[in-house]
Amino acid sequence: MADRYPAIAPDSLDSKQKQIHEQLSNEVLKYFNGAFIAQNPSNGALIGPYAHFLYLPQPVVNGYIVTAKALALIPDFPLQCREIAILAIGEYYGAPYELYSHVRVAKIVGLSDQQIDDILDGRPPSNATEQELISWEIARALVGAGNLCKKGHLSDELWERAESLFGKTGIGALIHYVGYYAYTSIILNGAAIQIPNGEEIKPPEDTHEWEDIDEKSKFKAKALKRKREFRKRKETRITKRYALIKPPHFVGARAMANAYITKY
Repeated sequence: MADRYPAIAPDSLDSKQKQIHEQLSNEVLKYFNGAFIAQNPSNGALIGPYAHFLYLPQPVVNGYIVTAKALALIPDFPLQCREIAILAIGEYYGAPYELYSHVRVAKIVGLSDQQIDDILDGRPPSNATEQELISWEIARALVGAGNLCKKGHLSDELWERAESLFGKTGIGALIHYVGYYAYTSIILNGAAIQIPNGEEIKPPEDTHEWEDIDEKSKFKAKALKRKREFRKRKETRITKRYALIKPPHFVGARAMANAYITKY
């Protein structure tokens, strides 16, 4: 199937598209620190959902980014709960790119492979905290997933449990994350956004047999292994730093870059 929104090489962009390309590259993608593929490695063209924004007016792109940044400033909402909710939404909508990208972010913030498998199979995450379980339940309830869900208001039982665990600000953050990523999943499905060629929703384990592959493939595999090891080491530092982060306009660019992946 042909791409509904084909990628556009940077040297073929018009002036308005160049502004959007720079905005997405500088304000969004670089902060994900390479957790997933969002640009063509050969020419830097935006791919996936980011390519589709090049065909839309600037205010639409602005609104999407501003909302994400505003949600990132809501304090004290656990990163693991956020990613559990996002994966539950992506699983319900069957949005491949949503799952592909946020499986990787979820691993960075500390979800286990088993928990990720559970959510992708429509089950509550195993060995989860009460906050993590209620995040999964509310995400599914709000999008209408599961046999017991029905149209209308979130149940009093779920609200009261969540309010006791998160407070009104925290549950408000959860509700807005669900709405934002439901919106994102609908965009992805409408545009038929697929995962990048050669990728899988869940990253494969590093099981290369060095003697059976050529030098170029060996180099790529080693680089991937180093990147994974770096992410594991960085996870602890980022989690500790997150508690001290102030809004972006108060911090330096480097601190913001290091923190962004934990906040979006």
